[in-house]
Amino acid sequence: MAGGILGRTGAMTIAGALVCMAVLAGCTSPSATGPAAATRSPGEPSADSPSPTATAESAWVAYTTRDGLATWSMPADWTVGPPAVDELGTATYDVDAPGGATRLVFQDKVMGLGGPGCIPGTRPAYPYQTLDHTDVPLPVTPSQYPGAVPPRVAYESIAFPGRVSIGLGITDGLQSTDGTACEFLHYVSTATAARIISFAAQYAAADGTWGDRTFADLDAAQAYRQTTEYRTLVRILASLQLRPAAAGLEGTYDIVETAQCGIFDLTGQVLTVRAGRATITTPGQTLAGTAVQQGARWVVSVSGAQSTRVDLTGTVSAGVYRGTGRYGGIHAGGQTGWTCDIPSFTASPR
Repeated sequence: MAGGILGRTGAMTIAGALVCMAVLAGCTSPSATGPAAATRSPGEPSADSPSPTATAESAWVAYTTRDGLATWSMPADWTVGPPAVDELGTATYDVDAPGGATRLVFQDKVMGLGGPGCIPGTRPAYPYQTLDHTDVPLPVTPSQYPGAVPPRVAYESIAFPGRVSIGLGITDGLQSTDGTACEFLHYVSTATAARIISFAAQYAAADGTWGDRTFADLDAAQAYRQTTEYRTLVRILASLQLRPAAAGLEGTYDIVETAQCGIFDLTGQVLTVRAGRATITTPGQTLAGTAVQQGARWVVSVSGAQSTRVDLTGTVSAGVYRGTGRYGGIHAGGQTGWTCDIPSFTASPR
């Protein structure tokens, strides 16, 4: 995710890091969550829940996303449709209950999210609480957000005038730290190739749209926790596992660089590293060479038949390769060679 994580709403907006994005949710003080929220181990039903029904106890199967980055468990009669992948690489999977109704949506490599936050008079904030949560052991990137908490499946409410909206999804931060909010953002910035992920419940609204669910009051929202549907959704969400980031520089990456030479564009090219061999795929040619570790740094040197050469030097953190470099070659007409410094580059795992 290339840009800055924009934010969890409420009385404050996250100032963050990454690309045009939003993230976070978790355990907190009474001022942030209202009444003490329940907490459980992954997949464990709440103590006040009745015995699971046939849906919760029937055969469950594992599902792995097409890119192999995420796996979760779900009832055997639930289905997952083919992923929809947008131009930024975000993959979206609909998780459907029997009959075809979408009940959960999973996304990885999330990009381009964020919003204005809560705005008095336009998008006012209302009382917000965490009603229930279940811890999920996911690897996350460090966060400076004051409301950051360990990853969890969070069941949250916002008391709008005349109704209570609930959100259910995985998050690693509170929606706000002052006990008010105007929307639910269930995202987690992970230390894996999946980067920012979203995994949250979806409900059909009367107007045909999908999103959060509305109840008449807080008692009705609390009562929903006793239903088979709620227990099943929490169990699916809590089962999420992410494939660990590859060791070192092994893998496939999309490159973004800051050179302004106007001769050769490395941005948008694909870097692949396998067993010390490296390739960069560019329009019309493939540059091939080596990837060598030198202390904490990785040096990639590749060249092609058209006399183009690229040298990159950087470090790998949370699966992302960053550093500086240079490329050079011979003009199309065969005259004077050229070189260009790369002040900085980022190679993010695909």
